[in-house]
Amino acid sequence: KVDVAEDTKAKQKKSSNRKPALKKKATMNELTQSKENNLQELNENEQKNRKRVQNLCCTCNKECEITSKTAVLCSKCKLWYHANCEGLKPNEMKILEKEFSQDYICETDCANQNGHFDYDSSISRLESRLPSATKLEKILLRNYPLTSGSKVFELDIDGKKEDKISKNILSSVETGRASGRKPAWVSSKGTSSLFDALSVATYGDESCAKELHVRTRIELSAGMKFYKTEYDTSGLNNITKDKELQEFKEFRESSLNFIQAAATVLQRNIESVCPAVSKKNKCVEVLNRQFKPRRKIVGGESRTVYIMWTSTSPKQNESWTPNHFVPLLQVCDSKIAAKRLAELKKKMITPDHDPDMIITLKPNDDGYKMLKYFPGN
Repeated sequence: KVDVAEDTKAKQKKSSNRKPALKKKATMNELTQSKENNLQELNENEQKNRKRVQNLCCTCNKECEITSKTAVLCSKCKLWYHANCEGLKPNEMKILEKEFSQDYICETDCANQNGHFDYDSSISRLESRLPSATKLEKILLRNYPLTSGSKVFELDIDGKKEDKISKNILSSVETGRASGRKPAWVSSKGTSSLFDALSVATYGDESCAKELHVRTRIELSAGMKFYKTEYDTSGLNNITKDKELQEFKEFRESSLNFIQAAATVLQRNIESVCPAVSKKNKCVEVLNRQFKPRRKIVGGESRTVYIMWTSTSPKQNESWTPNHFVPLLQVCDSKIAAKRLAELKKKMITPDHDPDMIITLKPNDDGYKMLKYFPGN
């Protein structure tokens, strides 16, 4: 009995010696779990704070309520903007939500290094995602009005390089509507030369060619029904049914559609001139025509710009194929130019004009071209 009692006491003593270790282990587990819980809570708070910072409107610096109707995320800078701060209308927000939720670009990132709209990037987006991309580009362009053209009634060839190939083509045929005009050289080839030609004829240089390219694509998409009807009913769709004109088809189709839409963009009539190099070329009669804007011209009277279908090949034969455009500009000393400038003079110079303002005009000023035809005034 004594041995049993002693053995029991020994076991109890051994058991009592283990209790502090078990308690210590349990306490450590609790601390570890508590620490993990605290870290998780801190991480959640940190994530909430980060999300809150990311959702601040980059314009007004106020928190955005992230809904498709109130805020937009820029796909470039990855920052949020209030729709109101970006000047986006409800109908524009609906389009973005439905078709371009991941493609919006903020007004700041739409501009290039010079602060102008980045038309190079716009053309790339349009060419990769037509026709749906025109809706997005129209939204991105909402705060950028069309660059104003020259105030001169019509620009002339003075100081510009002539296109020698086109000049030779014109000299070999009856000039007709190209009378009193000379072809100016442009740098681009193919369809792009159309926008260079329109830019030179409207602005005096090629600086607005890419802008016209983008705006024309947008207008063509917006008025597709009108332009298709115009194209189908004007005889333009019949000029490439002959086998010898098939190679001209792609260039002709895109160019004619662009010319029609560009007239609306510029709010000017576009006179299309195609020289009759060959009597066999059945497209000449149809291409010699005037394209008018789809909508009523703002201000009533429209100015007209002249463009010529031409070629980059110096050798022309009876089956020549146009693949290039150049602007046809007035010759400085032509009677037609003098007459039109006289009309402009009557409209712009009133009896109470300040003579000093006219005297100080320089050759680069718009009014100079008008005044040099009237040296006596």
